[in-house]
Amino acid sequence: VDLFDSWHEKGYMTDDVVIVLRGTKRYHTRGSQINILWNISHPELIYGDEYRDYDYVFSASTAYADELKEKYGIQAENLLQCTDPGLFYPDNENVRDEEKTDILFVGNSREVLRKSVEYALLKGIPADVYGSRWEQFLPAGMIKGDYIKNEDLRRYYSNCSILLNDHWPDMVTSGFISNRIFDALACGAIVLPDRVNGIDKVF
Repeated sequence: VDLFDSWHEKGYMTDDVVIVLRGTKRYHTRGSQINILWNISHPELIYGDEYRDYDYVFSASTAYADELKEKYGIQAENLLQCTDPGLFYPDNENVRDEEKTDILFVGNSREVLRKSVEYALLKGIPADVYGSRWEQFLPAGMIKGDYIKNEDLRRYYSNCSILLNDHWPDMVTSGFISNRIFDALACGAIVLPDRVNGIDKVF
């Protein structure tokens, strides 16, 4: 697994197959390799020329995969985001005080007031927020930390009353369901998301 900073290092030219998890960064393919794209978010950033660079395309949205086939004439199919049941499962033993919350939101602000947190503020609901760059939007008492280790997330998900979750507008309209919902549900959490197109068919 190569992170973005090392995409073009460590002898990548000798790889037979490249599978790109496409979020916000574009990968430039090589014709000598088999190239597979898995688009998991931000579909508004990808255009036809990039899709055509790949031998096969997976989309984390059923409706959008069908649209890609019709619009660009490429080989595409749905591959939803998922979870690791070895990492995400109900974990309610020896719970620490900070791991037990009423209303929980985990995610970075991305320099905007995320809508699920905004709605909680408007309703006067005291959510516990974990993530970075929230200081300009929230009172200090709501910000509980800027990071939760991935191996610790299940304990927070397992021991909150409600987990808030939202998506970028393009993900909502194109039917891209975030992996956080899969992770949290695997922990037995009650998740309150926005209404992503097609989410009622998946869950």
